[in-house]
Amino acid sequence: MNRYSPNSILVNLLLLLVALPGLSYGQPAKQLPYWRPYDMRGINVFETGKQDTVEYDGPDLRWGAAFTQQFQALDHENAADEVIVDGVNRNQLMEIGNGFNLATANLYLDALLAEGIRVNLITYLSSRHHPEAWVKGGFFQVDRLPMFKSDFLDNIMDYVTLRIGHFEINYGDAHLRRTDNGNALYNPLVGNYIMDAYTTEIGGEVYVQSNGFLGMLGMTDGEIQGNVTRPDDRSPSIYGKLGFDRQLQPDLRLRLTGSFYTTASSINNTLYGGDRAGSRYYLVMENTTATISSNFTSGRINPGRINHRAIVPPTRRPGIPLAPWNVASGIADKKRQRSERRGRKATIPSRRHRLCPHAHQRAGAQLFPAPRSRMGGVRRHVARLPIASRRACYPWSQLETGR
Repeated sequence: MNRYSPNSILVNLLLLLVALPGLSYGQPAKQLPYWRPYDMRGINVFETGKQDTVEYDGPDLRWGAAFTQQFQALDHENAADEVIVDGVNRNQLMEIGNGFNLATANLYLDALLAEGIRVNLITYLSSRHHPEAWVKGGFFQVDRLPMFKSDFLDNIMDYVTLRIGHFEINYGDAHLRRTDNGNALYNPLVGNYIMDAYTTEIGGEVYVQSNGFLGMLGMTDGEIQGNVTRPDDRSPSIYGKLGFDRQLQPDLRLRLTGSFYTTASSINNTLYGGDRAGSRYYLVMENTTATISSNFTSGRINPGRINHRAIVPPTRRPGIPLAPWNVASGIADKKRQRSERRGRKATIPSRRHRLCPHAHQRAGAQLFPAPRSRMGGVRRHVARLPIASRRACYPWSQLETGR
């Protein structure tokens, strides 16, 4: 009879754990039709497109996950005068040092119900703001209508996509390259923009795509959560996107998009404050009363505006900078809207450069100057905010996959 010592069992277990990633990698992950992969195949994929490259072979269910563990080595200091409130200096910064932050994780569920009809659900298993599991959102997407057996509808759906649910709205392009809690593969940087145009709302979007041209019109309730109170203070939000996206040469892809977002009134519009997961800069520039979960937006600025415009020309070629331009105006809070003059404007220029020493790799860095302006009713001047960057070089051959 064979006898196994605790050491031999431990060795075999470690060998198994080492072998499992190789075994899973050897089985290519199945790709769903009209879908953006959550792994490296989803890098530089924006809208899901209308090219049906995956043959439909019946209903399908796909699970996925994303995990991020962060080691933070940041320090901060200030020279502000003391402001004593209830015996506490509100200008004294929290003492921070090197250490690991709580790991973040996402769980993905995509169900292919019929040809071109998919249901999506995303759950945050752990985040800075909510260490417990909670649902980010989900949607019902229609790219085909096979049940009607109509050539007329089939021809329409060759160009049209419908999306309905409580989901991440498609305003601008920056939200498609940002870190989403546990999923950091799309972002070459550690964190997202200082002014992070990202939120989830309840509503629907209609897309029309043809030969590189893109048009989208959406309408939502204008709130990050559903609400039935104060109906006179709530109005639908209307937003849209127009753009062109085409691969001109093997190493040159041109994408130019423009977006708008507007609403007549809102109890609490969160276009620049919709990330409920939290920023990557834990307790940076926070005072001694802060907590990780309560002060989860460290390092970000929410302008509190309800009318927005964005132009994003991310021409993809080695050495070409990506420079989104955003303009926000109006007041997001209905009560402040009555008391303050409307039309105050916050112009947010931003620059994101991805440069590489040669054509097969790229590295990420970001510069985001915020001008002196009225933002959220408070006069602020952000001259410089350090943005940690990381090397993120991906082979171009990998980036071509999945477009």
